[in-house]
Amino acid sequence: MPIGGLIGYVLVSHGAKNGRSIGTLPGARMQNANLAAWRDVSGFEKLPCAYEYRRKPRSLHDLPILRGLLERAERIGNGLVLVDDLGRLFRNSPNQYREPFLREISPYRRHILGIRQGKRLDELSDGQVIELVLGAGRSEFNIAGVKRQVLDADKRHDSVKIAAQASLIVRKRKAEEKAIMLAEVRDEIVSGGGKATLDSIAKTANERGFRTTRHKLWTASSVKRALDTFDQIEVATASFEEDD
Repeated sequence: MPIGGLIGYVLVSHGAKNGRSIGTLPGARMQNANLAAWRDVSGFEKLPCAYEYRRKPRSLHDLPILRGLLERAERIGNGLVLVDDLGRLFRNSPNQYREPFLREISPYRRHILGIRQGKRLDELSDGQVIELVLGAGRSEFNIAGVKRQVLDADKRHDSVKIAAQASLIVRKRKAEEKAIMLAEVRDEIVSGGGKATLDSIAKTANERGFRTTRHKLWTASSVKRALDTFDQIEVATASFEEDD
């Protein structure tokens, strides 16, 4: 595995591929952004990443790329597969398959690290694992706060300047993450056979508890502004190795 046995893993579970690379689908963009932010904070120049597409995985057999990464990590001993959220592995698995899936993945617990949790799977308590697996609902994950803490913790003489730069990064990243989230909602509506109007996107986002950066309900106009932002976003993927 690259970088001392570390590799990122992106699991996309919705959206029409239509010949597109998995790494460019809306379902991958938020994960790409989270992995890129972690890479920057951790000081890595590159973070190779593997991509996989599966709508409702029931076992590791349904995720051959992840299974291969974990088996390789076990062989080299210190391999680590990095995901933005451990709950993402189980989120789209049918409820009756989640516990068997967990048992299947358990031998590799020490090789899976979640950015959101800040821990490997084997470092979670039994209660946390149960909550993670059985309550793996869809929720927004904002890594910007983590990045802000790291930057604000810097004790160098130019800390004031760094804090100002961090604040700007946080505001920009939050806006981009909201835009990516709405693009995912739009893509899910379309893949489900619906018509993704500005009103329907706003309604779906509000029903899921998503809010604007000002913590307000989404409207057609605010959705349009966010999607205009999304059209301008170019998530850095030059350092990611995409695997269809």
